[in-house]
Amino acid sequence: MDGKRLAQGLLNATGDDLRLVYALVMETKLYDLLLAKAKDVMTKDLNHFEQNLQAEIKRLHQYPDEQLQLQLFLYMLEQLEIKGAHYNLLTEIEYACTQIVEKAHALQLKQDKQYKQFAEKRDEQPSVLLVLYQMQKIFESFDQKGADLDDETTENLIQQIEAYIQSLPLEKQRQIKEKLNIDELTNSTIKQLIATQGTAVLMAIIVEVAGFAAFTTLTSTIAATAGLLGVTLPFGAYMFATSALSILTGPVGLALIAVGGGALINYQNQKVRKAFIPIGIVQLLLPAVIEEEQPVQVEHFIQEWQKLYDKQQKILQEIATYEMTKQQQQAKKDAFEEQMRLHTDQHAKKRAMLTNKLAAIEKCSDLIAVHEKSPAYIQLTSEMANILQTMNKKQSEIEANRKQAGLWNTVKNTFANQSITSQLKELNEKYGLKEQLRTEEVVKMKPQQLKAQCITAEEYQFELDQLQKEIQITRTSIQQTKDAISTTERQIQQVKGECKKHQKKWYGLEHIV
Repeated sequence: MDGKRLAQGLLNATGDDLRLVYALVMETKLYDLLLAKAKDVMTKDLNHFEQNLQAEIKRLHQYPDEQLQLQLFLYMLEQLEIKGAHYNLLTEIEYACTQIVEKAHALQLKQDKQYKQFAEKRDEQPSVLLVLYQMQKIFESFDQKGADLDDETTENLIQQIEAYIQSLPLEKQRQIKEKLNIDELTNSTIKQLIATQGTAVLMAIIVEVAGFAAFTTLTSTIAATAGLLGVTLPFGAYMFATSALSILTGPVGLALIAVGGGALINYQNQKVRKAFIPIGIVQLLLPAVIEEEQPVQVEHFIQEWQKLYDKQQKILQEIATYEMTKQQQQAKKDAFEEQMRLHTDQHAKKRAMLTNKLAAIEKCSDLIAVHEKSPAYIQLTSEMANILQTMNKKQSEIEANRKQAGLWNTVKNTFANQSITSQLKELNEKYGLKEQLRTEEVVKMKPQQLKAQCITAEEYQFELDQLQKEIQITRTSIQQTKDAISTTERQIQQVKGECKKHQKKWYGLEHIV
């Protein structure tokens, strides 16, 4: 039943009534209330809180009712740390509203000892308890302000209460007299009751007998008569302001100020935000508690939520598409890398085969007939012979240096031999290069005795060249695929950022991904 009441109050709230609750709960800060109160002291002919509130209500008219309903609903879920769910059915909304009322009730029990004592004396559902408690706070505020009223205003107030009681059915009047333990409900008896027991007791009994509908009628009448409201300030705003200031001056507010005034002033403290939630819930519950169960207009609310959910699904689908693209790109890169591995292995094997074939050709170079030798071959052979001759001389120098006796010769020749060894290394490398060039020349010459081997060597070289081209193409493909993956990853992060932004704005969507 709690969920039905809150859902009815929320979904049937429209126009200024909805914007009033929205502005009070989601936009009003405790600092604003204090500042407005301070300004009112300076300029008593102007209600600054009322002025700011009316401006905010006017601003909120640019948004449709269903959007504000949904924002208010999701805000309460967030503040009370209730996980989001799907809201495609009225029953789902009512269930969430039940959780909201239960959490708000538990929060109020935890942070307000007076509420805990109040609730322990009554056997009511949490939604009714929250409303009754706020009513009592309003009644108590009348007692506090009533002491400052002049005789004429007090008399007028009593007449208003008497007139209301007289308008009730006789049976209701009889029940009120019975509960108040009086014989007649007259101006004098009401005056005596207020003087001895206070307005709060009288009002509570009237509401108990006449029903919740009596609450707004009586309190609005009394507040207006006693000058507790501004000219245009709605009663709900007065009720909210009274309750909010009671938080500020009560144990909760004092505790929060003691713990961290800066956080309170900046309205960042989560406890301060939560403290306003029960008041906002009462604002929504009050019409549903006062009236009989009413049909609710839920279609637009569901459509508004569905738009938000669909947008998230679209974003998530976009992310999934990018993720699949990334997987495909990764698979493509893996395939290219495997292809690179195969080409590299083939290249290494073919290179070894060519090296062995060229070595075999070089060993058989003596079989080449004189008339088959090209000028380049003859020139390279001559240069190789000269290099060998020089190397032999150098080797002989090393042997000769080693045979010289004496300490000085040993030291001198050790350094000399190191230099000669370095020269021999360079000559050996030069000889190897000349030998390679001569072998390549033999392949070009294709002498009769080595023709088949030379053709095979050329085939090997052609295959190596082709493999090298494939390796280069594959290397380029790998780099291009890596670049594409990086681009996709950036796109994924960008869309994920959009998703988080959407989820941050609309609480609960992250819970139903």
